[in-house]
Amino acid sequence: MGDASMQLYNELKIQYPDLLGITMSSANIVSSLKKNEPAVLIVLDFARAKPISEKKKIEGWLKVRLSQSNIDVVFRK
Repeated sequence: MGDASMQLYNELKIQYPDLLGITMSSANIVSSLKKNEPAVLIVLDFARAKPISEKKKIEGWLKVRLSQSNIDVVFRK
């Protein structure tokens, strides 16, 4: 996922200059409701906190960009 992470970082950095970094990894969600469901975990580090509406916009963009509906996005700062 290294190249994909770098590409996403570059694309998001153009839209959000306060983006400091991105971490992206394949993950498995395990809970009483979901048994080992694959997902993509993305952690976005920003210099400033984002409002909820902006977070939803970013998460929606990532789902379309990655053609992946099961994405967990963590926003830091």
